This record gives sequence, structure tokens and C-alpha cells, in this order.
Amino acid sequence: MLDMNNKLISIIDCFIYNDNVKKLLVDKINLLKSIGRDVMLISNSVVDKEIVENVDFFLYDKNNNLFEYNYENYEGVDFYEYFEHFDVHNIISSKQPHGLSVLINIFRAVKMAKVLGYDFFERHEVDDVMGEDSIKFLKDLPLSNFYFVNERGDIKSDISFHYFMFEIDFFLKNIKRVRNENDYKLNIKDFDYTDNFYSVEQYFYNYLKVTDIHEDNLKNKIKDCFNDTFWNTSSTPENFNFNMMFNLYKKNNDLENNIFFIKNNAQIEKNIVFRYGDIKDSITLKNNMWFYRFIPKEYSLDLWINDEYYNLVCDETSYINFK
Repeated sequence: MLDMNNKLISIIDCFIYNDNVKKLLVDKINLLKSIGRDVMLISNSVVDKEIVENVDFFLYDKNNNLFEYNYENYEGVDFYEYFEHFDVHNIISSKQPHGLSVLINIFRAVKMAKVLGYDFFERHEVDDVMGEDSIKFLKDLPLSNFYFVNERGDIKSDISFHYFMFEIDFFLKNIKRVRNENDYKLNIKDFDYTDNFYSVEQYFYNYLKVTDIHEDNLKNKIKDCFNDTFWNTSSTPENFNFNMMFNLYKKNNDLENNIFFIKNNAQIEKNIVFRYGDIKDSITLKNNMWFYRFIPKEYSLDLWINDEYYNLVCDETSYINFK
């Protein structure tokens, strides 16, 4: 592990809304402490004393600031998950209301880190579960301005908030601070003169793309650097059904079939029945188990999850990409 001489601090922004998120937070703090990181936790939720005592710094703001203004052109957010042989991409149309708190919190934490004498910071998502290869990559990563770019095609490009590292002075110089929604509304005029909504990931991207470091970071691939990490193992309730992931997805470059995919993220067993055309089948999924089936494009799919009924028609934006 590199001797960083306390120049680097790890920042975690976490809103604790259930016991699973609390466990993920404890695990992420323990991981970072085990590789010698100083940890700053910032939260808009009450945090247990035992957790606070395990971090180096804790910032609390009881005001969970949410976007309130009605912007134009809300675009899809990609809630993706990587599996061994395929990737699942859930493109969810979201106003990302909690994004304002994310922006306010990251600038507040970084400003505090500078006051405390740190030169670099890295940001971690609490629900990304790292394997040994990912931990080794993290330990060996030199101090730098490092991030991952997501080229979205018909969706605005952005940077990944799963992980990034910045020199504090560079960050504060090149990305305009957001203290409230008025700051955000004023700053996005740097991108265009409309009221188009920019997600937090797009907000960062639009400031970084004009810097000298951006071209170097285009080559960074999150799947290569964190090849054994499980992403998005929990998701806030306003985004999508975080207990069950299911949809009738497009399959890239397949003109004949869609894919029915379902994954049980809940702690309890789920009984699944599905039907398309003349075919009816059933499966039982325990926690963290998943299943998929190729479905001819001419069919929709009837689905029952513990007797709760859904009719699935192919989502023209969400997709599965096989490797």
C-alpha cells in the first residue's frame, strides 16, 4: 500500500433508511480502515454512536435538501449491475430529488477536508461491495485526478459516482460549488441557457470535460479497475423497486428476442410464476438469486411475484448486454 502520509481522505455520503444500508455502511468503513484510509462520513440521517466512533470525522445535516423546481428534459439514469457474463442496465426516468443533497454534501465535505489539511479525497458509494482485486486496485491507485466517464449514447454522458479521486484544489477550482438549489439553477446556465435538468453525474461531467485531465480519464474502465465489485446492491426507494429487480429487457443486437430478467434483493424467498404465449413456468428465488429467459419479441409477459400480478411489455430503454 502506498504511504499517503494522510494526504488522502475517503468520503462516504450515506442516508441510512434501513438496516441493510446500515450494514453496508459499517462494512465499507471497516474495509477502508483496514487499508489505512482516513474516513469522513457525511449524512442527512441520524447515525448510531458506534458507527460515528469508527470514522475519523462525521458531518451531519438534518436538512435533507431535495430538488423542488420543475426542470425540463429529465433524462434516464442508468442503474446498472454487472454479472459474470452480462450486464443489466435499468434506465430509469428520475428527477433525482436527492441529487441536491449529494451536491451540497460533497462540496461541504471537501471544503472541510481542505481545512483539516488533506490534499486529495476519494468518494465511495456505500452499496458497492468490493472483492479482493478491487481492494488491491484501490490500495495501489496513486494520488491523482481519477474518474470514470460513462458514454451514454442517446443519454447525456456523465461520470460515475461509484468512485472518483480528486486533488482538492483542482476540484474546488474547476467544479462550481452548490450550496442550495439557487446555486444549482445558476450554475447549469454554464451548460446551456435552458432549464434542462442535469443529474449530479452530468453536472460534474460538464465541468470536467473542458479540463486538461479529461482526455486521460476517458480510457479508465470501471469494469477493468473494479472487476470483482458488485454494484448498486441497494438503491433508494424513489429510484425503483429495490427489493426485486425485474423487467422485460431489450437484448443488444438481437432482432428476435427480448429477455425476461428477475433478481431477488429482498431478504425473504419469492415465488415467481410467469407466462407468455402458451408457455407457463415457475421458479423460487432466495435472496440474491436471479433468473433470465429469452422471450420472443412478439410476446409480452404475465408475471406473478408471491401472487402479486404484473404485465411486462418490453422496456425500449433498459437493456441487457451479453459479453
